[in-house]
Amino acid sequence: MPRLLLDMDGPLAQFDARVFQVAEANGIEMDISSVVEQSKRYFTDHIVKPADRKWMRGVIREPGWFASLPPTPGAIEGVHNLLEQGVDIWVATKPMEENPTCRDDKARWLREHLPMLERKLIIIPDKSVLVGDVLLDDAPKPAWIMSAVWKPKIFAAPFNGEGSVWEGMPRWAWSDGYSKLFA
Repeated sequence: MPRLLLDMDGPLAQFDARVFQVAEANGIEMDISSVVEQSKRYFTDHIVKPADRKWMRGVIREPGWFASLPPTPGAIEGVHNLLEQGVDIWVATKPMEENPTCRDDKARWLREHLPMLERKLIIIPDKSVLVGDVLLDDAPKPAWIMSAVWKPKIFAAPFNGEGSVWEGMPRWAWSDGYSKLFA
């Protein structure tokens, strides 16, 4: 049974799209007009004015932020499909220490959207120490990859393709299916 270590923010929950939505709703000027144009790892770096960037980072630190994120298109169905194929899925996510409810909110998000994975939540700052076959992550730290036993698969996002540190690494999206994930 293959073991998938599945990042939460990006592959499962739309962190960057939610930042874009909140910024746009509050009239914050950005240097892009759509989340699909995101070229910087941290979406808040696309906010033009430093004061607005600081405000948005404050919003992200508010209790409840992580529980409020919408599911990534295809993620819920994709997880169910992988489970049906016998994949052992563990959600491996980094904590945001500046957000006092991050850990509880991530568990609450899973309880609402993928309850079968709530008890398989690992909140850890260094994913290289985890054991699995594949880590599916939109931005794994290059240092993790050097010492990990898992193989990296980059969850396709606008910022992690050509010109990024993840360029040339195997990429995967929910529409790609099981066989490409473990190839």
